[in-house]
Amino acid sequence: MSKQITEEQRYTIESMLEQGYSNAKISRVIGIDRSNVGIERKRNCDARSKKYTSELAERKRLRRQKERSRAIKFTPELQEHCENLLRQDYSPEQVVGILEKQGEETMSIEYIYRHLWSDKKAGGDLYTSKKKGS
Repeated sequence: MSKQITEEQRYTIESMLEQGYSNAKISRVIGIDRSNVGIERKRNCDARSKKYTSELAERKRLRRQKERSRAIKFTPELQEHCENLLRQDYSPEQVVGILEKQGEETMSIEYIYRHLWSDKKAGGDLYTSKKKGS
């Protein structure tokens, strides 16, 4: 698994490029594969001048991170299963644990809490669920 290039590594890439070093030498110095240096340069260089700067590379990285879409796994079936467990008085932490143990898709604990609050704001009673017979 490859790690993301750090801001410090980007600065080193820029500095070494200005001094005329090759991708191979840069990669040895910063400890990443030389192909990743080439990918970093190509992906984050200025479109017109083709010059690589660490500042531009970092801005591009932040923009891509912000624009990255996140798939929501909270399907209607999963929502129903989750709500059934909550109505049996399981906590959001327990719900995630149960789903993982069953090998099912799951979501973050925070997402379940947000779902509980949304349900409450909409007039729902999911947040008040208690085990039957307690």
